[in-house]
Amino acid sequence: SESIFKLLDSCYPKNLKQFISLLNSLPEKVDEVFIFIMLARHVRNLLMVKLGNSSKSLQSWQVAKLKSQAYYWNEEKLSLFYDGLYKIDVRVKTGNNPFPLRKSLDLLACYFL
Repeated sequence: SESIFKLLDSCYPKNLKQFISLLNSLPEKVDEVFIFIMLARHVRNLLMVKLGNSSKSLQSWQVAKLKSQAYYWNEEKLSLFYDGLYKIDVRVKTGNNPFPLRKSLDLLACYFL
């Protein structure tokens, strides 16, 4: 079965097909806002690990898993992906997002993954 954690684990460059497939199968079971929040948190943690500033609240196995996934990301591309998530967040909260949340995530993923 698909889970939010499989989606998060599949979020890295050159893995667009699997990420989109998981993203499109999740909203039936999981709220889109929850998916967005989890993805934003995960990408923030990836960026922190990539920059060498992992959170003290993360367990050692989580840091190891994040380091493994962060290896696939270029630091600049990961930072821009996180910035894109931030922009989606602002647009959704201000009502200025021209697309539904899931479609915005699809577009962002297509550009960066």
